[in-house]
Amino acid sequence: MKEELLFKLLSIIERYEHKFIDREYLCNSLDSILELSDESNLRNLVKESLYLIDNTIHITNSNEIEPKIIEIIRKLKIELNILFPHKIFFIQNETACFPINTLLNLLCSMGGQVVKSKIIDQHFGELEFQILLKNFEASELANGVNGIFTNEMDDFFCDCHWSVVKVIKNLHHEQPS
Repeated sequence: MKEELLFKLLSIIERYEHKFIDREYLCNSLDSILELSDESNLRNLVKESLYLIDNTIHITNSNEIEPKIIEIIRKLKIELNILFPHKIFFIQNETACFPINTLLNLLCSMGGQVVKSKIIDQHFGELEFQILLKNFEASELANGVNGIFTNEMDDFFCDCHWSVVKVIKNLHHEQPS
């Protein structure tokens, strides 16, 4: 349940960052996560973020509200990464989107190892991850991940940011150079 709520929270944050939902929907969604969570650290983190976002309501200039909420969300993502290490993939302050996070968690749970990551385009949140896979094919596993598609070279892309997971196949357990 904890992981499910974590990914729900990440999905809500991402939807807000891309302006698919407004401030009110964000707050209501955070409230529902707060009610569902039995993890005290996650509850405290969401409660604190919700309090900070609620405190932006007195700001009348809409140009000032948005940067404040985005900063609160960035801090929340950093804290979530500390609270749930190896569950949320991000580079510098740029969090991988929900489909890429789901794919990377799936591949890592099967023994994959992220060996390299970089930001391709910070403005659009486009990231690149390289993952070392030993003795299994990722293409069959990744077919069930919503929002992910593959090319002929078995690289995986999200359909929201065009972030990529490049697969390094290593059947001999050697480290890539």
